[in-house]
Amino acid sequence: MTKSIPQKGRLLHSFNMPVRWGDMDALAHVNNIMYLRYFEQSRILWSDSIGFTLDNKSEGMILLKSTVTYLQPLTHPADLIVRLYA
Repeated sequence: MTKSIPQKGRLLHSFNMPVRWGDMDALAHVNNIMYLRYFEQSRILWSDSIGFTLDNKSEGMILLKSTVTYLQPLTHPADLIVRLYA
């Protein structure tokens, strides 16, 4: 069963990726920190898609706040759709 929460804001980027075996923890579900890494990957892919290079030589983006609401455990194998909103 897939659960979702209403999204607010404008969709900036979306990508699909598989859950990797190494994303899981000893309890056999995706480790909580991995969700933040999925979000990070989305920000990097989005910045690349708009031509913004993260080269550490000029201005960059900051992440002010991250909030995660865990609705259900995620296990391998699975496919994710990661969406970035602003």
